Amino acid sequence: MTTLPRRALGRTGLEVTSLSYGAMELRGTPAGPEVSDEQAERVLNATLDAGINFIDTAPDYGRSEERIGASIARRRAEYFLASKCGCVPGVGMSGEHVHTAENIRPASSRACAACGPIIWTSSSSTAASLHGNSRSTAR
Repeated sequence: MTTLPRRALGRTGLEVTSLSYGAMELRGTPAGPEVSDEQAERVLNATLDAGINFIDTAPDYGRSEERIGASIARRRAEYFLASKCGCVPGVGMSGEHVHTAENIRPASSRACAACGPIIWTSSSSTAASLHGNSRSTAR
């Protein structure tokens, strides 16, 4: 297997592959394609097997975070996971994002419970890391 090129992720000090996996299509229906848990597990394991070490998700991506946690938690040391913050539960991807601690903390707690430590991404300075085991790339 060829080693994929890596780059520093912002100011985090983390070295991630320049090719990442965007997990939006793991969200399932009704917003996305029908994907079984078994299909999601195969895709996620193939991603890691290919050497990709950076996975992107979001609370807006339906069951994506849940499936990542269920499918590849045992391989957690092999990848970095980035998630957006500010997503409002139940509003969907077209809704406005709210970057307040009151909105971000519950989402980050749910995501960390499902997936483990997460790199939070946002353009909002409010999106600072809210958990000691997470990092933020907020600008």
